[in-house]
Amino acid sequence: GGMEILKNREAIAINQDPACNQLYRLTLDRGPDEMPVYARLLANGDFAIGVFNLSEGAYRFVFGLDEMGITPESGKTLAPVEVWSGEKPSLDNGVFDVTVEAHGCRLYGKMTCKKCGRPIDSLDIGAYRKLVDKCAADYWCRDCLSEWLGWTRHYLDDVILMYRKRGCLLFPPFEGNEL
Repeated sequence: GGMEILKNREAIAINQDPACNQLYRLTLDRGPDEMPVYARLLANGDFAIGVFNLSEGAYRFVFGLDEMGITPESGKTLAPVEVWSGEKPSLDNGVFDVTVEAHGCRLYGKMTCKKCGRPIDSLDIGAYRKLVDKCAADYWCRDCLSEWLGWTRHYLDDVILMYRKRGCLLFPPFEGNEL
């Protein structure tokens, strides 16, 4: 349902990225106006990308990552995993290729733990910013952070829950015990 989409921690992490970079619309040489593609440079140097199909039929988006400024020389990357479904689009030879159903959208750009490489979410980012570096652009997952702190993962989750109940703005609002 709709609430699962709105509460998606990975989408929230992209939305609340500490760099606060503005979205920009990619100007592609092809494709009608009802097929917008937006990109956002994240604080860690990766890109998030939103692909929107506002038409009545399915649409295949095909464009080069160089159109986003992502070249081998740029040092920037696109984390090509869709945040709601886990879908991985084709990225052969730097060409992004995905088909989106009518009135559908996809959001790509899972952030990853800089220590172990696993995907992270807004709780990981909030915990790292609260306990390690409030201005960080790179983050660790809760497993790596608890190990570094010498805490159990359960204890770290309890600490996060305490901060959320107190209304700490580094975390999503607490609406029950959903850790």
